[in-house]
Amino acid sequence: MLNDSSEKAIDCFQKSIKAAQTCGDLYTQCLGLEKLSKIKVNSEPLKAIAYAKEADRTYASIRNRKMSNSIYYKMNVSLTYMFADSLEAARKCGNEALAMAVTSGDSNAISNTCQNLSVIQRKEENYQGALENAIKACEFNSYVDNSKTLNLAWAYLNTGSIDQCKRVLKRIGTNDPAERYLIYYLRHRASMKEHNYGKACEEADSAYFYIEKMYGDQLVYKEKYYESFVKSQYEKGITEGRARFLTQLLVLLAILSFTMIAMIVYSYRQYKSRVKMKILTQEKEKAMKEKMHKEEIRHKEIQITTMRRYLLKKIDTAEKIDKLRGNRAKPVVLTDEDWEEIRLFIDNIEGDFVTRLQQSFPSLSNEDIKFMMLLRLGMSAKAMGLIYGISEKSIRQRLFVYKAKVGIDGSNKGSLRDFIATF
Repeated sequence: MLNDSSEKAIDCFQKSIKAAQTCGDLYTQCLGLEKLSKIKVNSEPLKAIAYAKEADRTYASIRNRKMSNSIYYKMNVSLTYMFADSLEAARKCGNEALAMAVTSGDSNAISNTCQNLSVIQRKEENYQGALENAIKACEFNSYVDNSKTLNLAWAYLNTGSIDQCKRVLKRIGTNDPAERYLIYYLRHRASMKEHNYGKACEEADSAYFYIEKMYGDQLVYKEKYYESFVKSQYEKGITEGRARFLTQLLVLLAILSFTMIAMIVYSYRQYKSRVKMKILTQEKEKAMKEKMHKEEIRHKEIQITTMRRYLLKKIDTAEKIDKLRGNRAKPVVLTDEDWEEIRLFIDNIEGDFVTRLQQSFPSLSNEDIKFMMLLRLGMSAKAMGLIYGISEKSIRQRLFVYKAKVGIDGSNKGSLRDFIATF
């Protein structure tokens, strides 16, 4: 999971859950469910909610359970609701976790639940409530926590207390690029509110420097990991199969030599006739290729439009049904067969788009590939939001997050949609 191998991580956690159920180990079962919710929270928030709630219910059934663990399982449910943009449900679960923390008297648990509520209220634009909980999170914390201090500074900024925001930021001492980026970003926002635009530009430059450093460090770590992995596999192959490799190499060289000789003889015999035919048919082939290319482009556009209309019609139908029922818009359910049909369709008309994408970016999970396929079809943020069961804002945030997965860093001004459209 920490090395972005989401599919392998999911397989491991599912096996651990199944094994824990077999032997009645509820503790390990709960841990596996909690980790699955964290993996799915960005790609499939509705599944993440289901995993988090199941972990919470399972742990609540344990007789000698610890109150501190119950608090954090409840808080994890709140966080999954927040990522799914269900802020009211997230706040309700957060308040339940806070009540449990107050009952337990655990100051750190109180601090963490207050921090969670502060973030939710900030998303709800309840800035005063977010500030009150941010202050409590820092007061009850028994150790220095830069994330909570940064959240407090953000809360002061949102309520217009710029001087207090600056004082809080001065207290933070850190060399972490992500935290340094947030410090300069908040200073930039504060300077903008004070109309000190010269200072705001300086702070923005510093923030940009640290975000580049942050992405650069991540790329270095991943490169070292993959180099180490490739090296270990190479050494293993050399140790176990050197003789077999050499034998196969000799056979391959013999086959290649014979093939090359045969090709040279054949090419010499056919050379004159090919030259004559090429001269006579060159113009005709060129005209035919241009005509076929135009027809292929037109046919491709028709096919893409047909698939897009099919998905949009499915979305429109779901919205009409929900309006007749008087319900809120529900996510449009695409079955595995639907996804496979879309995948085969795109690979067929887009020159093996999915295959090329997987070869170029092997770290992309199946869920990432599905998201890229919808972008290739030109689906709008609204339509994609209905498919994933999240808001248009969350789709736009995901577009920004996914840029790093395909190597579009902060210095590249191109959008993810443009990149996928021309890939």
